[in-house]
Amino acid sequence: MSERRLLIFGPPLAGKRSMLLGLAAAFGQPVAPFEARSVANELVAGFGLRLALDANVTFETVFGVVWATTVWSPLLERASDIILILDPQDVRMYANREMLGLLDWKHRTRVCSVVQTKADLVERGMPMSADFAQLTLNMPVQQVRKDQPASYVGVLNGLGLPRPSH
Repeated sequence: MSERRLLIFGPPLAGKRSMLLGLAAAFGQPVAPFEARSVANELVAGFGLRLALDANVTFETVFGVVWATTVWSPLLERASDIILILDPQDVRMYANREMLGLLDWKHRTRVCSVVQTKADLVERGMPMSADFAQLTLNMPVQQVRKDQPASYVGVLNGLGLPRPSH
């Protein structure tokens, strides 16, 4: 298997960190911090987390309130695949659109999965945006739930990645 670097990408507060931690728990692997640096090699506010499933598969994300293209650009450039995390709540559509604006055509072609977070909030009455379907790049959307850790592993279906052994 060739090396795969999967970037968990999306707006602040969409669930990128929860996704990475859910995968780490499912695989029984530790998460390691890394220094997220800008294009100018400046240390940035926010935190990088990395999960190595094995020598060939690595997940990375930056969490916290990180909007800047200069922060995401180095990660987008080295990613072989992008898992796009979007929050369907009406109040989060602006944030979703802003982050999608950072993806140029080259990056959009590497989106291997679109993930909808916060399904539990929508079920409890938070309004879901009518525009959400238009933002999903015409790809099927998978839902994940913090209260169902196995849903994080379901995102890997069809990606040809290792599966948890337990």
